[in-house]
Amino acid sequence: MKLVSILNPDLICIGENLKSQEEVISLFSEKFYSHYKANIAEQKIKNAINDREKLGSTIFPTGMAIPHGRLENFDDLIIGICIPENPIKVDETDIRIFITILCSQKGSTLYVQTLAAFSKIAMDPVFFDKLVSCRSSKELFELCEDIQIKKDLTVEDIMSTGLVTVTPDTTLKKLADIFYEKNLGYLPVVDEKGILLGEITMKELLKTAIPDYAEKVGNLNFLSSFEPLEYLLANEEKITVKEIMKKSDLYLEKNSTVIEAAFKIGHGNRRHIPVVENGYIIGIVSFTDLLRKVLRR
Repeated sequence: MKLVSILNPDLICIGENLKSQEEVISLFSEKFYSHYKANIAEQKIKNAINDREKLGSTIFPTGMAIPHGRLENFDDLIIGICIPENPIKVDETDIRIFITILCSQKGSTLYVQTLAAFSKIAMDPVFFDKLVSCRSSKELFELCEDIQIKKDLTVEDIMSTGLVTVTPDTTLKKLADIFYEKNLGYLPVVDEKGILLGEITMKELLKTAIPDYAEKVGNLNFLSSFEPLEYLLANEEKITVKEIMKKSDLYLEKNSTVIEAAFKIGHGNRRHIPVVENGYIIGIVSFTDLLRKVLRR
């Protein structure tokens, strides 16, 4: 299915002099009501979108925001596109285009697939710049003519691609610095070409500080408070990732289904799974990806 087949030229606003996301939401609440007034009330639309925004905005660093809401007893999917005259700052990001969506409270496959299509556009800087440069709905339709909405949602649609990796020779000091500075708890281990060799988590890092006999003793109360951590701090520049990393025994491919990802994360007691293509890591799927990009889109 083509993306343009579910867009309405009357719901594309370009060059509007709007100052805030709230004004964008008000604009489309009124427009959605005007086009579908037999089914929905304007205030109800606005409330649905604002309620969803309170859970957290869907914003891409390139400058796309996707405010969206769900309504009970509403079996349609409506999309409004706004390219404001000037970027509007939302959560410290300059938003150049707003994609406002309204759909059923139950959600739908088409809804998630549509979000995936727009997410892909947001992550393609060249195409995105062309999109926000459109000055008419006709121009926008022509640009998006070949964009397809995939029939099935796959891991490629939800995986995180802004990869941070380490090598086997990375020291534990550098590893801890990355965990701290990037607010991460999981990192893929790759060679110089980007081929996945293994993975490492905060769990492995902290276990380095705990004596091997601890599992047998089961109680470390006899140790002084910071003794194990002092050992780690004293040796963090000598110990390397290859000494404590785990082999990657579980992975996904980009065409794996989202259900397969959910099953492997849920039943494999995992929080992150690498996505691999021909041995190279191309992304990571985490439990938060499933929550934010599927369950609570």
